[in-house]
Amino acid sequence: MATRDFSDGRLRARWAAGLADGRRRLRRAPWKAPLAEGIGVRVLTLDGAD
Repeated sequence: MATRDFSDGRLRARWAAGLADGRRRLRRAPWKAPLAEGIGVRVLTLDGAD
């Protein structure tokens, strides 16, 4: 069984990482790019692969 770390420092680190990821996504704003001709739907994912 894995041990979960819910210490204050670890929670703050995870929160900071999430905040940084959100800010990075907002700066890039891929939803603002024009769609290619004939494309009507865009699917955006937050897979962390960037």
